[in-house]
Amino acid sequence: MIGRPQASSEREALPQTRLLRDQTALAGTTLERSSDVAPSRSSTQHRGQAALLRLFRNTVVLSSHHLKGVYTCTIYGGKTGLRQEIAMKIICTLREGEMAEDDSQETGGPTAAHGPIVLTYQGCCATLRPWDPTACVIAAGICNHFIHLPIWPGCRVFVVDCSMRTMSHIADIIGPKGSMVGVIDVNSPNQPTQAERQRFFARYPNTFVATADVHTAMLEDYERLLSLPEASKRSFLLGLHPRCGANSAVRRLLEADEPQHIFRRIFKFLECGDVANMKCLVFCHWPSGTTMDTTRDVLLRHIDIFQRWRVPPHLAEQEAAAASSANAAAAAANKEILEERTEEVEEADDNTEA
Repeated sequence: MIGRPQASSEREALPQTRLLRDQTALAGTTLERSSDVAPSRSSTQHRGQAALLRLFRNTVVLSSHHLKGVYTCTIYGGKTGLRQEIAMKIICTLREGEMAEDDSQETGGPTAAHGPIVLTYQGCCATLRPWDPTACVIAAGICNHFIHLPIWPGCRVFVVDCSMRTMSHIADIIGPKGSMVGVIDVNSPNQPTQAERQRFFARYPNTFVATADVHTAMLEDYERLLSLPEASKRSFLLGLHPRCGANSAVRRLLEADEPQHIFRRIFKFLECGDVANMKCLVFCHWPSGTTMDTTRDVLLRHIDIFQRWRVPPHLAEQEAAAASSANAAAAAANKEILEERTEEVEEADDNTEA
């Protein structure tokens, strides 16, 4: 049976509808033909579709930034040609997986100027998340042509007092091969809830976020918070002593066939060596009313903590002893050289008088 031929208007409408459906699929929206759309739709859906159609009437270019892990969404306005004006340029980061609409960190909240774009290609899904420069100084620096950003895919980053949204963008950049440790000030007004922490850890399993007083933080505090302090290791080993740990439950581990293997696994689980391997420190602690001197002191305190963390205490003592020995040897050598020079000068004076 031969069906009726299609009219010219229908033949022209089908490719346009197919093209529009492909374009809207990039933004995570499925647009059906006008005959398949239900007549009862909310005004919000109408406004969203109208905004989407206005967006795709212009030229949209997605490109990689010169900073690794950062992308640029450029929207050109005006007529198509060689001299189109840039109507909007948005800095974004890319995260694998679909968008969580109920998460304010993902969508940017109801007051966000731009929402995320979901890209789907051959079963792979990724979310292009806008980075608001008015809410983050790092995004503002990128928009103002940062030449160098010490955050790249696969690196290890330690973040001090950044918002959860900023940390999520940093986690997008470093990717699954990197690691990030974030510390939020205990006095920060934007404390994340337990539900937000759980969603963040589920989305970025290679990150860890804790809360501490960054003004009075010391190496021992961070070791207790992120790892196992040296004093705790000694207390654990004292439980193995026949007299000091006579009533300790730790001695039951000695009944195992290979107790050293068990101890090694326990310490490997409790110790965190990621902080010692951090290559980048992101410092965003500058609350309102804080002076520059206070911020500088907090920053220098954290730099000193990292330098001490990278060198274990016993190696630090050995290096200090070796340095003192080298200084003593150098002082003795300088003293001998000075005495020899003094004797030479005295002999030369005696010969001159003779």
